[in-house]
Amino acid sequence: MIASAGLICGILSSMVLLLFPLSRKSANRFLGISVLILTHLLLMSLLNNTRWILEVPFIMRSGNFTVYLFTPFLYLFYRGVFKSEKNWKLHYYLFFIPSLIYLVDYLPFFLLPSNEKIALFSKTLADPSELIKVNEGLFGWTNFHFTFRTLWSAFFLFLIARILVEFRLDFSKSPNTRNVLFYGRLVVLWSIIVVLLLLPALGFLFFEFKDYTQIFMMTSIAVTLFLITLNLLFSPRLLYGYYWIFDGDPILPKNPDEKTVNGGSTEDLELLNQINTVVKERFLYENVGYTIHNLAQETEIPSYRISYVINTCTGKNFSNWFNAFRIEKFIALVENGNASKYTLDSIAPNCGFSSRSTLITAFKKEKGTTPGRYLKTMSRFRY
Repeated sequence: MIASAGLICGILSSMVLLLFPLSRKSANRFLGISVLILTHLLLMSLLNNTRWILEVPFIMRSGNFTVYLFTPFLYLFYRGVFKSEKNWKLHYYLFFIPSLIYLVDYLPFFLLPSNEKIALFSKTLADPSELIKVNEGLFGWTNFHFTFRTLWSAFFLFLIARILVEFRLDFSKSPNTRNVLFYGRLVVLWSIIVVLLLLPALGFLFFEFKDYTQIFMMTSIAVTLFLITLNLLFSPRLLYGYYWIFDGDPILPKNPDEKTVNGGSTEDLELLNQINTVVKERFLYENVGYTIHNLAQETEIPSYRISYVINTCTGKNFSNWFNAFRIEKFIALVENGNASKYTLDSIAPNCGFSSRSTLITAFKKEKGTTPGRYLKTMSRFRY
C-alpha cells in the first residue's frame, strides 16, 4: 500500500515537473528526472519484493542503471535554483560514466534468454542480502555497485550541501520571509533524501545495519517520494519553476510585449548595469578569489539575484562574466604597452587571476585564443 502510494506520488510529481510548460523552461526538469528515476527504482523494488519481476525478465536489474543518475540530476537542479544554470553543458555527460560501467558489467546478464535470466535471478530473490548487493555482473565485483552508488550519491549530496551552506548568508538577514521559507523547503528536500535514503545505505555499508532490507529500502523510497510530493504541493513556486521573489514579484515568464535584450527584462538589464558600474568603478575584479557572495555584500543584492540577472542577460555564469572584466584589464595593459616588462605569471594576479593557468583558461574561453597568441599578434610582449 505504501509502495503504491509512493508510485502514484512519484509519477504525478515527475510528470508535472517534466511536462508543465513553465516548469520545463527552468531547472525543474532536472528535479523531474530525479523524481522519475526514484519512481523507477521504487517500481523495481516493488516487483522484486512481490517476485512479479519474474514475469517481466527484460527489466531485471534496470533500476541500478538509472539510480546512478539520481543525485547528479538533483545536484543540477540545486545549481539551477541558486546559480541560475539551467542549460545542459557538455561535461554533464560525465555523470553517465557509472551507468555505462554498470551497463557493460551487466550486458551479458541483460542478453541472457528469459528462461536463464529467471532461473538465475530466482536464486538471488531467495537471498535478500544478495538482492541488495548486486553481484550478477560480468566482472564479478562483490558488492561493488552497491558500494559505488552509495558513495557516488553521498558525493553529490555533499555538493548540494555546499551550495546550501554557500548561499545561507543571503537568507540569514533577508527581510523577504517568503524567500527564506523557500530556502528552508530546499533544505528540507535535501534532508529527506539524506535521512531516508543515504544514511541507511551508509549504515548497511559500514556498520552492517541489519534492518536495511529490500522491504526497508522500498518503504524508504516510497516515503521519500510522498514527502517530496508534499513539499512540492505546499510550494507552488518550486513546483512550477519560478523560484525567488524580487521586489514583491516572483520570477515569472516575461510578458511577450515587454522589451527584452538577451532574454532579460528591462529591469534586469538596469540592475546588471548598476552591478557593472560597481565592479568597474571599485575595481573589484582586481581582487583575487573574489566571489559572488563578496559582490552581494558589496552591492547589498542577494547572490541568487545576481546569478539570475547575469545568467539571464548575458548567458554566462558569474565566474565567466567576472573574468571578462579581468581580461579587459589584461588587454588594456597590453595595448597601452604597460605589460611589456611582465610575464604572464606576474601579470595574472595584477588582473585578478589567481595564476597563469587561470588567465590562459579564461582568456581562451572569452576570446577563442590564448594570451600568448594574442601577445604575438600585438608584437609587444616577450616571455
